[in-house]
Amino acid sequence: MSDSDRDRMEADYSIKAGEVRAAEFSLQVVDFQLAQARAVLERPASVTVGNLVEVKSPVSGRVLSVMQESETIVTPGTAILEIGDPTDIEIEAEILSRDAVAIKAGDSVEVEQWGGENPLKGRVRRVEPAAFTKVSALGVEEQRVYVLSDLVDIPENARSLGDRYRVEVRVAVWHGDDVLVVPAGSLFREGNAWKTYVFSGDKAKLTPVEAGHSDGRFTEILSGISAGDEVLLHPPDTVKDGTAVIKRTE
Repeated sequence: MSDSDRDRMEADYSIKAGEVRAAEFSLQVVDFQLAQARAVLERPASVTVGNLVEVKSPVSGRVLSVMQESETIVTPGTAILEIGDPTDIEIEAEILSRDAVAIKAGDSVEVEQWGGENPLKGRVRRVEPAAFTKVSALGVEEQRVYVLSDLVDIPENARSLGDRYRVEVRVAVWHGDDVLVVPAGSLFREGNAWKTYVFSGDKAKLTPVEAGHSDGRFTEILSGISAGDEVLLHPPDTVKDGTAVIKRTE
């Protein structure tokens, strides 16, 4: 079995397992709603001091937050507690809609800035079909989409992650083996073509290239240069084809 087939089967298993958990949770919620209805029917007509109505949680877990801390009269349907299972975590990421169109269920996810040294592994379970508007820190309105992911093989030191903790995610939307890449800062557009300067004989040689996928840091090169060629990073406007250059050493 190839690595890609194994990864695809693991992704399918992760997605199906998530769907089973969601169905089991929905069943628990329905059972709870039925129990609520029965409790209303069995409630005494007049409630006096000392009469208690037992309210049971629809799921097992821990109390995440308390909405109503003090004694008071509440109307039916009022939330008083939020209960969840901290060991069953999903990652909810807000992705720009223009990037979300390339993401699909089963894509690999790396979770960073969670508090540990190494990124956590995950799989995309669902991409929400509807976007929402959010104002960025610069005051720009952006269309974002919720992308839900499940963690895979959670290490012991990551089990302290809890509800609404902040993390950063990177979603792999494309993968290739033996790919020729260059720093994205070495490429620039001239008309409709991508070009770069190759360091050749102490001079900058203007070279057209065919660029492929890019993650903003590195860009795939389909043709134009070969492995081992040295390119100029962030060349200034003063550099032209044939300009003498000196390799900087650090």
